[in-house]
Amino acid sequence: MTLAETTWALPCWERCLPAIKAAGYSINGLFVCGNKVPGRNGYEIAFWYLKVFGLVDFVFLATFTVLRKIKRWRLGLNRDFHSLCKAEGVPFFKTDDPNSSEVIEWMHGHKIDVLLIMVDDIIRRELLESVRGGVINKHAALLPGKRGLFPYLWVFIDEGRQGVSFHIVDEDIDTGAVLCRRPLDGANDLSMLAFYLDVFDLYPEMLLEALSCLNEGAKKDEAHESFRGTYHGLPDRRDARQFKNQGGKICSVSDLLRA
Repeated sequence: MTLAETTWALPCWERCLPAIKAAGYSINGLFVCGNKVPGRNGYEIAFWYLKVFGLVDFVFLATFTVLRKIKRWRLGLNRDFHSLCKAEGVPFFKTDDPNSSEVIEWMHGHKIDVLLIMVDDIIRRELLESVRGGVINKHAALLPGKRGLFPYLWVFIDEGRQGVSFHIVDEDIDTGAVLCRRPLDGANDLSMLAFYLDVFDLYPEMLLEALSCLNEGAKKDEAHESFRGTYHGLPDRRDARQFKNQGGKICSVSDLLRA
């Protein structure tokens, strides 16, 4: 289950779907949901980035997105998730609400063992209980610390260690059993954009590791509960200013070469 997002999500799933099948797993379908920033939709998302990160970084991020789209067009890559699913022989589904009764009934009807998610919605109990083995999510920080949104920014402000985790989803936010973690030392010297490029480069490999750990039986960290208070929501302009004042970068010219 993924966002209908073509800059980050589509290239990632182009690598993940073949890797999952090559590892011997069956893919019953791919559900695609609308893009969201919590509490904002459509042009409100772009305006939020402009307001919080400023004009220069907004232009850099927009340029990165355009360059990626041009590159995909030149290479003849999949236009959207529908064409990806057709190429990979995976059933394609669209939904406005991942927690809808139709999605839940589909999960029950197909006896789904594992649901992989790349969505911004909070997954509700009914959907969690419709999946027999568990729901797996990626979080761009070393859980159990720094739960929530834009973790790179909060870890940088607190001068922490950057990394990425895959975990089982439960009813709270980023509090489920951690399946695997990968520190990304030196990431605080990168821009936030470069950090996420590295995270998505690791995604297929870590996803397979997480599936393997789930099959072996995940054990929730005993220390996990003590970190439940480290949740952060969306940053505002003051948070972004503090991040930059401490030497943080949203993006850089060199990032455009990786588009």
